Amino acid sequence: MNTPSSYWDDAYAELDWLPGGALNAAHEAIDRHAMGPRKDRFALVWQGVGGEREEYTFAQMKALSDGFANVLKSLGVEVGNCVLTYMDRVPEQYVSLLGALKIGAIAGALLPTLGPDPVKE
Repeated sequence: MNTPSSYWDDAYAELDWLPGGALNAAHEAIDRHAMGPRKDRFALVWQGVGGEREEYTFAQMKALSDGFANVLKSLGVEVGNCVLTYMDRVPEQYVSLLGALKIGAIAGALLPTLGPDPVKE
């Protein structure tokens, strides 16, 4: 019988881990799959309110989020800086959040449906 701690042990063992024992959520969610047999499988399938649909593979999400990470670095964003996005739940939202996580930034999303107060705060 699995105990709660054994579930966590199993999950812990599934992680890819970066050199030196570091953990990066974007690497675990996208990059490790993009560099293996799952690279051509869908990582994100987006359905818009107007019926539009977009599909992105792990390899595509890695390339897009790597590109955004490089943009953030070129703007001087460093490990520990806060990066907030302000857009609807569109594919670019996920690309930007993953890119921020890749460089060690603190990533967060503000949705326009929340109104102006969260942005002000």
